[in-house]
Amino acid sequence: MVFKELEDLNETEQEILLASCDACSFTLSKRVPIQEIKKRVSYSHQRYFKKGFKTLLANGFIRKHPSGRNVTYELNRKGRDAGYIIENKIKEQK
Repeated sequence: MVFKELEDLNETEQEILLASCDACSFTLSKRVPIQEIKKRVSYSHQRYFKKGFKTLLANGFIRKHPSGRNVTYELNRKGRDAGYIIENKIKEQK
């Protein structure tokens, strides 16, 4: 298995990562359910949400945190830093 870095992520994966950062407010301590992240992704990318989210989990951008009945997800440092970089690229393009 080849691990992906920020440069290797496609557009859908980048949008999912940015939605995760937004749902977690760019903090490492906040945990959110997958529905909270999915509703922040644009409609055109929701078709590939499951595959992209799995890729981000496998490559260490997002961490799974089982809590009771529901499974929640949180950012780790790699995901938060990548989210800041993606956000700055978007701001520079505008």
